[in-house]
Amino acid sequence: MTLLVPSFASPEPGSDSVRVQYEKIIKLFSGRHTSTMYERQAAVLDKLAKILEAGLPFKEVEHVRSILECALAKYEGGGALLKPALTRLLQCTRNLVPESGPKPSNFDAEVIVGLADTVSKFCLLNDPDLAIPAVEAIHSLGKPVETPPLTNRTINFRNQAQPAVTEPSDSEYKERKIVWNFLEQVEKSHAISNLVSSLRKKPEMPARLAIVQTLRHYSSERACEAIVSSGAIPLLMELMRELEDVSALRIIAELIRNVLSSSAKAKVTEEISDQDLQNFTTAFSRLNRGNMFTNEKHLRNELAIILVNVTEDSTRVCRMLCDLGVTQYVSELLISPRAAQPGQHADVDVKFRKLLFHLSSAICTDEKNLKLLLQNGILQYLLQLISSSTDPVQKWSESQILGFQQQAVNFLNTIISRVSSQWAASGGNRLLHDTLNRIISLPRPVGEIPRFRVDHSNFISGMLRLLFSISELGPSHKKALGAQGFFDSLLRIIRDEFCRTDHWRTAFLICSSLCQGCKQNKSLFGDAGGVEALMRFLKFESPDLAEKEAVILASIECVWGAVCGNRNNEKRFFQENGIFYLLNLLERSTYVVQRHIMGCLLDILENPKARSHILEWRSSTCETKGAAHLLVKLWLLEENRLGVTQGPSGSLMSDLKPLRGAHQHVSSKYVDSHVIDEISGNLRAKIYSTFCKLGFDHFKEELTLSERVKLALISKYLDFKIGEVWDEISDELDYEGVRPVSPDLDCILTAKLVVREKAKAVQLKQQEIRSHLNLKVPVS
Repeated sequence: MTLLVPSFASPEPGSDSVRVQYEKIIKLFSGRHTSTMYERQAAVLDKLAKILEAGLPFKEVEHVRSILECALAKYEGGGALLKPALTRLLQCTRNLVPESGPKPSNFDAEVIVGLADTVSKFCLLNDPDLAIPAVEAIHSLGKPVETPPLTNRTINFRNQAQPAVTEPSDSEYKERKIVWNFLEQVEKSHAISNLVSSLRKKPEMPARLAIVQTLRHYSSERACEAIVSSGAIPLLMELMRELEDVSALRIIAELIRNVLSSSAKAKVTEEISDQDLQNFTTAFSRLNRGNMFTNEKHLRNELAIILVNVTEDSTRVCRMLCDLGVTQYVSELLISPRAAQPGQHADVDVKFRKLLFHLSSAICTDEKNLKLLLQNGILQYLLQLISSSTDPVQKWSESQILGFQQQAVNFLNTIISRVSSQWAASGGNRLLHDTLNRIISLPRPVGEIPRFRVDHSNFISGMLRLLFSISELGPSHKKALGAQGFFDSLLRIIRDEFCRTDHWRTAFLICSSLCQGCKQNKSLFGDAGGVEALMRFLKFESPDLAEKEAVILASIECVWGAVCGNRNNEKRFFQENGIFYLLNLLERSTYVVQRHIMGCLLDILENPKARSHILEWRSSTCETKGAAHLLVKLWLLEENRLGVTQGPSGSLMSDLKPLRGAHQHVSSKYVDSHVIDEISGNLRAKIYSTFCKLGFDHFKEELTLSERVKLALISKYLDFKIGEVWDEISDELDYEGVRPVSPDLDCILTAKLVVREKAKAVQLKQQEIRSHLNLKVPVS
């Protein structure tokens, strides 16, 4: 006969059995005669809760979960008497107690998924007495649990004066202590979706806040996806509109920030509605009032960060903010004068002002927002701010002003391409020129190697980036910048040996940009001493290889843009031995730099006087080797990189595809011409073009026989490249199932045949050269 009152006897020492006969408790809820004995059931649950008050052992989790499921069903069926005992039993699930010693092999952590599912069902009840303990239990399940050590540390008193403490070693400690973390199991359950469903029922405020606090605890990618998919964001924003408590609002803000930091951000920005933004901005505007406490200011900043996150990369959200009046409000916060006394601005205020700059920049991706900000005078404010040492709206410290000026130039950089006419009408170039000159004229701090303070250097970097963006706007802007004297300012930076390398780099790129397609600016660059100023950077050295490469690439770009094509600048370049510097770099630089140098050299060779300088150059490693040796060597290295199969002494191996390499990409879908794209993708076309300028026959006596073998191939590069084009046309027609008409087919076949005959002619010539080589160097 089944006992109506289950036994709670303790197990025998060393036994694996549990302390309670859980099967009998379950039968108490399901038995035909006892299923409605709510008082008896409540008494049993109450006694069980007292036993588990110290903690719920791992091995009893599944039993307790089953009892909770039974009790929940009875409670929902009219067993209100179970409520007090259920509340105490739910509180017991907050404290899981693992066994001491090694991790039990028979414990399945997945039972925590079931426990979280069951406990979270209590959150759905419209009863805070049960819902809040259930929410707290879900929160606790996500916290790590540690096993107790196998043995306590020992303290041996060797004498009365000083005890000796014996601590376990790290390895012993790891063996004795195991940390259990069930965060992943809780996130795999339906707990998060149940919590959000409970929030949707709008329980009493304490329960709602407990739910939000628990959701904040779960911030993994899986959890954030579940939070968004369950529709929590609209509920949270509605709750923010209702709440005024700063601590509670900050918990919600942190939860939303967690979500926006995950991959669920895109889903939030896609689904957020006008009403959601209205609720959120109501809370945001409510915080922006006078005499704010510090905690309120921190919360205000949190909300500003959220606004920035939801507006970034979402024109839709930006447009909604404009329609809701948020753009106008942000504009007023940033531009409109407000009473403020010096010394009142703490770091939290500085951060908020920077966030306003960032937010204004983000919402300007929408043209409607940009137009509104321009109407409110944002451009005039930004120009006044960057050109002045004081803030035109409020009084801030010098370092704070510099921080705002950096934000202002970054803001301008994002919108300059769309406000170029307003920029010119407002005298933006003149203000930028005067400000740049003012900053770079500051004296270097005594005893410091850096040219400028960090905040000044960052401001200069921002202004240079803005100047580069303006230089890319078109010919009229290039001419205007050159006429206003920017070359003098840029060359002051280039000549200053204490400047940051990124300043040099950007200054070179600006000079190159200003001169490209503008003959007037090339003359101004040369007359200002630009050619002489950049020469030392063609031999720039730095222990940081990435920094060295970046500076050298920028200086070569400056040569390419500002020197090439202007005879006076080229003359100065030749007089300064610029060709020698380029070839020295070509010999020892990385592949990326070599490609840039070869392109630059080809443009310089448009000047007939450049040829003699290239022919005069000699290698720093061997004075008998000149430019031709270097070019052939680069060709060999390029063929090795591309995986081109070579015959003896580098001779042509195949007459079918003489240029094809094993490592070259061959597209199966002919969207673009890979053969044509490949010309700019490696050095071979540039080497061939350089030899065309220098002449192929000039080097017959200078090169070794093996180099002459390779030169015979190089001289036919264009013919072979044309053959590859015909092959690609033929393959593309086959791929698309197009059969050319007979005349076209004859043309394709003839072209292929001609190329093959030329390849055979090259092979014969190479064989002839190799025969001379074999006579001089017998094969062993």
